[in-house]
Amino acid sequence: MQPVLGAWADEHTLPRFAAFIKAAAVETMPITDAVKRLHSRPRPFVANPALHPVLKKSDSPAYPSGHATGAALHAALLAAILPEYAAAFAGQAELVRLSRLYAGVHFPTDVAAGRRLGEAIAREMLRSPATQRAIGPIRSEILAALAAHQKAA
Repeated sequence: MQPVLGAWADEHTLPRFAAFIKAAAVETMPITDAVKRLHSRPRPFVANPALHPVLKKSDSPAYPSGHATGAALHAALLAAILPEYAAAFAGQAELVRLSRLYAGVHFPTDVAAGRRLGEAIAREMLRSPATQRAIGPIRSEILAALAAHQKAA
């Protein structure tokens, strides 16, 4: 959210939102890990030792990309909370996906699958009455903090 709204948007200024996103990540990780174990696809640098990623080499399977899953999930949840910023959140998620490719730690299909998985999880979460109840107060928290930040600037 920070690249879209600003560095002020953190867990201190937005505790309700931070707790919501943390809970979403906790719920999503076992799903992503199970799919990774199911496919056990090696990462590009394992499949081709001549490749040298610019990030730390992960021992986890490549498919689907966990970063792409999380980015898609967060972008979709944020779009539901702040639809006026949906395009910007989607753009940030795309940058995350591209960074995994450029860094040499994923294949294109890894990030495509991560995007689909994250979006599917978000759709299911957004069907939940608890998630729907949480959206209004989270939106209010963010808009109040945004207004305060703009007033102070």
